[in-house]
Amino acid sequence: MSYRLLLMCGSIRRESLNRRLLSLAEGVADSSPGHFRASFLDIRRLPFYDGDKEVVDTPAEVVRAKRTVGECDGLAIATPEYNGAPSGVLQNALDWLSRPWGDSPLTGKPVVTLSASPGPEGGRTAQERLRGILMRCGAEPVGDPLAVPCADWLWDPQPTRFDSVLAGRVRALLDSLASSRPLAGSA
Repeated sequence: MSYRLLLMCGSIRRESLNRRLLSLAEGVADSSPGHFRASFLDIRRLPFYDGDKEVVDTPAEVVRAKRTVGECDGLAIATPEYNGAPSGVLQNALDWLSRPWGDSPLTGKPVVTLSASPGPEGGRTAQERLRGILMRCGAEPVGDPLAVPCADWLWDPQPTRFDSVLAGRVRALLDSLASSRPLAGSA
């Protein structure tokens, strides 16, 4: 049985450094056949959180996103850092996914966090805040956060070659996620 890994990117830019970092994570996951099954959750289509809509008729995109999160074994979330915090689009997704509190698909879900930034800290401050938000949502951050500084120099214009040291760090992070909790349906 494969570990169902869900990848979520807090940047909606097509050539985002964080999307590239998650693509590396997807490649690392796919390179261990039978161990991981990775897929992306696209949060760009989620409407702005609205408590009135939630009570009356939760949007179909939100229902699908919640089901997808509920069915995964763990999450890898990459966030850019905007003004020292995670992106608004990621916060919006977490606002939807964290409802209802205590019975959301995030409750008890193991999560690892990553960030890539052109800056010297690699998005470390945003990750610290993100991990705090995840804990408030009932999720379980595991492993050490992975921050990649000066990431704009790391990749070629085509995201086909990656630093093997970074791939090893991503593998260790994913392994910590997979070992944090047994697969759903196994025991």
